Order: sequence, then structure tokens, then C-alpha cells
Amino acid sequence: MSPRVRAVLEIVSEMTEDERNELRHELGPGPDGLDETAWTAAWNNALSRRMAQVERGEVPLLAEDELFANDE
Repeated sequence: MSPRVRAVLEIVSEMTEDERNELRHELGPGPDGLDETAWTAAWNNALSRRMAQVERGEVPLLAEDELFANDE
């Protein structure tokens, strides 16, 4: 997984449900044409997979200062 995708997933994981809904609306339906129910199911599956990877220690976690170190 690319560092940019990893960073986006980290940010999205910290979003509120309202923010995720806003992002979902802005992105629109994907090329696969998923409706909201299918999209939500796919999203929940992806989040569950990522959370399991974190719990197993397979994903290195960054502190906030490390994540935003290049923003200056």
C-alpha cells in the first residue's frame, strides 16, 4: 500500500460518521457503481480488515507529530 493511501486511511479512520458521509457524497459512486448499502458494507469490511491488522501488529502506527511532520 502506498504511503499516500495509508495516510488517507489513517485520516478517514479518525473522521466522524458525518464527515465520512460528506466524503462519500463528494466522491460519488465509484466505478463499480456501488449503491450506498453496498458501499457501506465494503467500507465496513475494509475498516474491519485494517483494524485487525493493527491489532495483530502488522501495521506500523504513527504518532500525530510523525504523521504531520512534513506539513511545515
